[in-house]
Amino acid sequence: MILYLIGVDYKSAPLSVRESIYNIRDEIIGFWKSRREDTALLFTCNRIELYGVSSDIFQAARTIDLFRRRFPWIFEKSYVKQGTEEVIEHALRLACGLESQIRGEGEVLEQLNSWISQDSFPWILKKIWKEVLERAEDIRFTSGLRQVNANIAGIIFKDLVKRLSISGSKEVVVIGTGKIAQVLTENRPEGFNLHFASRKKHKRAKQLAGRSGGRAILLDDLPSLLLVTDAAISATSSPHYVLRKEYLSDILKKRKNPLYLYDLAVPRDIEPRAGLIENLFLQDLDDLGPLFKQHAETLDNYVKKAELLILHHIFEIAGGVKERSNVYSY
Repeated sequence: MILYLIGVDYKSAPLSVRESIYNIRDEIIGFWKSRREDTALLFTCNRIELYGVSSDIFQAARTIDLFRRRFPWIFEKSYVKQGTEEVIEHALRLACGLESQIRGEGEVLEQLNSWISQDSFPWILKKIWKEVLERAEDIRFTSGLRQVNANIAGIIFKDLVKRLSISGSKEVVVIGTGKIAQVLTENRPEGFNLHFASRKKHKRAKQLAGRSGGRAILLDDLPSLLLVTDAAISATSSPHYVLRKEYLSDILKKRKNPLYLYDLAVPRDIEPRAGLIENLFLQDLDDLGPLFKQHAETLDNYVKKAELLILHHIFEIAGGVKERSNVYSY
């Protein structure tokens, strides 16, 4: 038995390419379902990864080649890991937050736990991933990464403090009520009021707003709020643009102050052309790269400790995989 991995992430492909891959997710899922191998697809904001189990390295190579021929433009931007130890090392790094765009963040553990909890998740891969996640928890604690509490909210709020010179409270609209909205709420600095705009989950928006010093509105009422707020952070699961250039242009004509927009969604929520509007400052996940890099540099000591611990765990997990492969049949 051998593990393999094909992946695309923020390091291997720009946001525009990752968006294109998201748009054909069903086609990719259908391709792998047609294979007679145990596979699991991981889709997050910054990565698309396929984990597979083959009987030997030759079968794995054939499967990878089939994917290359079926999706050549995706494969061109992909990284490939072939071999049990190599895949487990990547899985441990991913679970520890070392492969995240927000280096060291802990939210990835929640995402991975939710991912492997799916009923359709292959048994053999679930056994491996459960062990990976358990050990990643220990590595994060021992290395000090868990105590750092790295997340995207801290980076965004820090950037806003630099940009907003106004005194008094700062008013920010959050579009969406998902995981990122939750993280923003939990890490809201003093002096920031967060308002939440949603299309359907208005009850959830009210709960978040009640904890954040703001109010909940329907998405249709967003223009009136954007006239008076300092910034907006958008993170929905919409397959289409939530805010288009013309929509925002009309709002900016009525505003006196600049508007700062952060688009944290994949696919993007805000039409990129909106960044051309005067007095509107738009940043998506790729634009925020320099801020993420600055954050990563502050974690070098923790990361080095984690990497040393990972090396110790790779071969222990791989040894267990090899033992199980003796009784695993295809």
